[in-house]
Amino acid sequence: MNRHSSEVLLVLNAGSSSLKFGLFGLSGDEGEPRPIALGTARPRTQDSYAVRVAREDGRQSEDQIWSGSTAEDIVRTLLGWIGQQSEFGEVVAVGHRIVHGGAEFHEPTIIDDTILDRLAALVPLAPLHQSACLGPVQLIHALRPALRQYACFDTAFHRTIEPPAGRYALPRHFEAEGIRHYGFHGLSFESVAAQLRNEGGAAVAKERIIIAHLG
Repeated sequence: MNRHSSEVLLVLNAGSSSLKFGLFGLSGDEGEPRPIALGTARPRTQDSYAVRVAREDGRQSEDQIWSGSTAEDIVRTLLGWIGQQSEFGEVVAVGHRIVHGGAEFHEPTIIDDTILDRLAALVPLAPLHQSACLGPVQLIHALRPALRQYACFDTAFHRTIEPPAGRYALPRHFEAEGIRHYGFHGLSFESVAAQLRNEGGAAVAKERIIIAHLG
């Protein structure tokens, strides 16, 4: 990808009711993306969302009301809002937190029609959350089919959990159908673990650490 200062990455985290989003500038080098704006949209009424956006340039957080009854409505409005902010630049890729990757998906994956179908097939393993995070993917695919989208999986961090820890106390045929302990919130745990490694180095890597995901 040819990166320059006007190219930005949009990151979406669609929950069962709320939507969190972030915009990150892609510099010309291979350094970390630079945060530009972070936001949260939460249902306010039946047909509106309360949106709070914090810009990383030091400006005070902005509170707005956006019309819509679904996360897809908010993503549609969000894309239009980004286009109106001249300082943001052009969205060249979208990253999505996908709740369930099943036994197959462990790494960030470019989403195409085939991948989207395979992710939709995992909805029975997380009916409420998987459908919610795939909705924005499908909308962006329909609105901007050329825009590259990536799936990052909440189950990937815990993929090394082996039996018996990875098993439920159920007949084995359920496990063959995909019913097992996958472990969730992996992206959060991965972020914390990376920060601990960066701050503590090799000494921290040798310790046994408890990370509590609260909320």
